[in-house]
Amino acid sequence: MRLKGQVYSLIALMIALPLILYMIFSLSVPETERLGKIISDQEYHVGRSIEKDYVNAVSISGRRAALSLANMVTNSGNATNNSVEKMMELMTNGSVDGVPNSIMENNTLGDWRDRILSIHTGFNVGLNYSDIIVENYNGFNLVAKVNFTINVSDDLNISQINRRVVKEILISVENLEDPLYPLYTGGFVSKTIRRYPYGYNVSLLVTGSGGTGNCSGEVSFDENNPDSQKILVTSSSAGRSGWLGVVSEDGGIPAGDVTCYIINAPNAVSIINSSIISSGYEKIYIDEITTSVWSIPFEYGIENRYYWNTKGPGFFERLEDNLTPIDNGLLGFVKTPLLSGIGIEIKPEQNVADYLYFDNTSHSGCYKVRGLPEWFRTNQEIINMFGLTQLAYTVC
Repeated sequence: MRLKGQVYSLIALMIALPLILYMIFSLSVPETERLGKIISDQEYHVGRSIEKDYVNAVSISGRRAALSLANMVTNSGNATNNSVEKMMELMTNGSVDGVPNSIMENNTLGDWRDRILSIHTGFNVGLNYSDIIVENYNGFNLVAKVNFTINVSDDLNISQINRRVVKEILISVENLEDPLYPLYTGGFVSKTIRRYPYGYNVSLLVTGSGGTGNCSGEVSFDENNPDSQKILVTSSSAGRSGWLGVVSEDGGIPAGDVTCYIINAPNAVSIINSSIISSGYEKIYIDEITTSVWSIPFEYGIENRYYWNTKGPGFFERLEDNLTPIDNGLLGFVKTPLLSGIGIEIKPEQNVADYLYFDNTSHSGCYKVRGLPEWFRTNQEIINMFGLTQLAYTVC
């Protein structure tokens, strides 16, 4: 994939400049001073446009550099070292250890600077950068800290703008490949860094005075269309049949074919409906132990292989096969049935947090969680981190 960088901010900004200069020499001194102020304002706007374009350029160059490093690890099957230094080399020189990288062609910081300076503005423009530092920001983003200077002047020396700008520019690593998976599966399994899409992990919705069974399914409020794959949420449940489960505001017992239900759950219809509308997550879980109904989008997150910004190795650590977690890194979970499905031997009792699962040291997953798949095993720390305490139970 090639990212086509375009500079837009400066285009057409100075169409009126020749006319303004002509008017300066055609008018009286007070008017000349007034129009000189206009020229100064135009220089200011040119400088700000250059700043905006170069910030975008740094972000694009950094994104391509991150992609280059991820591809390098994935294609070679070998972790890299000094990943921060390599990324800065890619951004400044377009190379890794002196070897040119095709993804960086025409996309180094110098390439972008030259491209911006090539746009005709009617002014004399200078742009230089220095002291670039790249580091982790929040797991899903790196941050490039760059100093650059901007100079804008006119041929007649009416005014001049000189700015020294210190910027922290975010570089997204979302939708890039996580280097750990090809390293630990011989290249057979890949995983894209995608952000968990919901605003919470688990929420207790309503509690009833009685119930039986555990089940999880999409919600229906339509009492007249039974569906054995869905959970009916209703004000009255007596005799209801044909459903996977039933949640009821009254104490009526569903028909015998419904073996999973919660009854006497006040305001269940409005509360569950409001949760679905606000979150967009349409599944609920009926839990016999707590006689409660839960919303657990965390299940969707682990089944669909998303990541969370929390304790875990960052992007640079993953490039280097460094499983040491950092406080503001990335955490994903290894979906072990996916590995076993393609013939990769799994660690059946290992904690499935990725940085623990891939570690050669044993990290027992002594906790399971009701409402989550059987393969999910973890520890007390992660149970607490994601708010799963009331649904967790120990297996070792």
